[in-house]
This record gives sequence, structure tokens and C-alpha cells, in this order.
Amino acid sequence: MKEATKVAERWRDVLLFLKSHYPVYHASNVFFRDLQFGVQKYCARHGARVDNATAERLAHELAAKLEAEKVFRKLDTQTWVVDFPEYRKPQSKPAAAAPAAKPAPAAPAAKPAPAAAAPPAAPGGASGA
Repeated sequence: MKEATKVAERWRDVLLFLKSHYPVYHASNVFFRDLQFGVQKYCARHGARVDNATAERLAHELAAKLEAEKVFRKLDTQTWVVDFPEYRKPQSKPAAAAPAAKPAPAAPAAKPAPAAAAPPAAPGGASGA
């Protein structure tokens, strides 16, 4: 039980434990019941069994400590926003763009139609007048 009373002092360990069991990321919401059950699991993992009332008290202490450390910003009596940049969600890479399609080969250029044959020029270059 002595270990259980140190939950607020070990807030970094507890927060890491919570992150491994709940979706705790920078700018995500955390609810009081998640803290309470997370504290209960944390204590059980460390060999200290706590009842619901004790877990609730420890969760309140933990929330107050995390607010004081500026890790939690209070939204209401049961909800906080995580303000811990170390817990940023990994950036997902944008989907790879499909390889650019090769342009279709251009149709062969049509050969110009042969020009109509001009009548032969008159000898001497003069026109018939």
C-alpha cells in the first residue's frame, strides 16, 4: 500500500503506463474514470491492491499533480486535455502517389496531302495577254 501512495510522485511512470493501456496522446482527452482504472491497474502491476475508493482518491491526486505540472489542462470536473508534446501521435505518411502514367504515344503525324499540281507555266514567263 505504501507504493500506492506514491502514484502522484511517480506521475511520469504512471502516465507512461496509462499511455500503454489507453489512447493517451498530446492534445487528446483523458477522462477521470480512465485515470481511476489506470491507477488501479498500475498499483496492481506493482503489487499493491487498491479498492475503488482508494483508486478514486489517488486518481484525484494524480490529476491535481498533472495539472500543477501543466501536463493536463482541465476542461471540466471529469475531463482533461493532455498537453505533453512528448506524447505527440506519430505522423502518418501520406499515401504514396500512384506512379505517373506514361503519356500515350502520340499518333504519327499525318503526312500533308500532296498539293494539287499547278498547270505548267507558259514559256517565257509571260501570261497570255
